[in-house]
Amino acid sequence: MTVYVLLSGVTAQQAAPGTTEGGAPGSNLPTGSQAASVGSSGAGALAQVPAAQTFHCIVRGTSGSVSATVQPLCSNDGINWLNYGAAIAITSGATPQQGSAIGAGCWAYFSAYVTAISGTGANVACLMNC
Repeated sequence: MTVYVLLSGVTAQQAAPGTTEGGAPGSNLPTGSQAASVGSSGAGALAQVPAAQTFHCIVRGTSGSVSATVQPLCSNDGINWLNYGAAIAITSGATPQQGSAIGAGCWAYFSAYVTAISGTGANVACLMNC
């Protein structure tokens, strides 16, 4: 199993990925989001993409109640992104909390972005393992 960091320490709402027709994979993602390439590359290489993924999102804060919503993304070229399943909503009190979602699609790239976040010192991370 491989773990990919899609978000780490994001403290503000992010805009959805931009739409472009060129550039390097992941270049149009919001600041703080990263593209995870799970397919093989090279001339004549067959993509060996995982058929199952688990997204783990963790929200924490410094005091009171915090919350965040994270939208997983998928792409076959790293530029044109689609929402991958439903957004993951997480709430927390004084201790960190997590929310998870499972996917079963064969895509070459995955990412995520924060659609909402609130609370004192709130920050969110999202990991994907497959």
